[in-house]
Amino acid sequence: MTVAYSRKWGPAVSGYSLGSFTLPHGIGVHTGQGNVYMVAETDSRVLITDTSGVYVGEWGLPNLGRQIHIDSVNNIAYVSCYSNVNVLKYDISNPASVASAGSFGVGTGPAGISLFNSELYICLPGTSKIAVHDLSGVWQRDLTGGGGINNTTDCVVVGDTVYATSYNATPTGRILLLDKTTGALTGTWEPTLGGKIFHQLFGIAHTNGGFYVCDGGPAAGGGSHLLWVLDSNGNAVEFVHASGNYGTGDGYFQGASNSPLNCAIAGGEIYVTDNADNGSPSTSRVQVFALNLTEEVWNVFPYSWSTLAAIWNILPYSWGVTANKALFHYTQGKRQKEFQ
Repeated sequence: MTVAYSRKWGPAVSGYSLGSFTLPHGIGVHTGQGNVYMVAETDSRVLITDTSGVYVGEWGLPNLGRQIHIDSVNNIAYVSCYSNVNVLKYDISNPASVASAGSFGVGTGPAGISLFNSELYICLPGTSKIAVHDLSGVWQRDLTGGGGINNTTDCVVVGDTVYATSYNATPTGRILLLDKTTGALTGTWEPTLGGKIFHQLFGIAHTNGGFYVCDGGPAAGGGSHLLWVLDSNGNAVEFVHASGNYGTGDGYFQGASNSPLNCAIAGGEIYVTDNADNGSPSTSRVQVFALNLTEEVWNVFPYSWSTLAAIWNILPYSWGVTANKALFHYTQGKRQKEFQ
């Protein structure tokens, strides 16, 4: 099994101004701070905890928040406010005193947000498109799939492809593959496993060649409340809970119509918002699962620059610079390789 239950917290977080959170929705992790940012939709607040659920801070939102994306490099949080049809941009360099860094309208209620190469990909479930904006909020283009997409709730960008979840309970949800530049629809994923099929898809995350997808049910018609694990080709590898059932126990997701809702990956773990029945704060929570990932580190890069160029062109990659070393990562299957 590649996903194993680790811990949980909520709904009561000591120090939180409202006592307990209601309808946990978006979630993101600041990898530099090690803090978790969770949007409590009904509370219209962002709750900040450490990775064990201990209270760190919070800030209020002007209206119902949906998704959050944390830019750990620039200390910026992007929050989609569905009712205000805005994306809000916050400076989080001082978590105890958050100041808004601006906002921009997107014309209709936004949901999931993904950041890739200085562009924001914003899902607009009430339309048939994903809007692309620069980091200042200036519109760049729409991805429409030639009219072949609808009800996109979240997305992640890997290489040249946008992988977007499509919420559709009848007959099934699906993952749409779009060219990130032209918006052309290049494929769809609708896997099955153990008699289960996609239904109400929400959050999606990616790491080490695998995708993790939140499916909020319903239980009828072979579905359930699951976290799907897919390989890089869209094949279902497993789902959580492994029994295929929903419930309130550790590692299960609850029987509300929209649970699990969203997920974020950091430090070899995945953080998942689990909404209780009818949005009740009594059992709403965040659950954390360990990911069984394999990592190799090369202190001396064993390939020529021509080979590196070939790898660069065909594999999902990322790179960055720290004070003492340059890092280059690429994924192949479920293995991550690093050299410095």
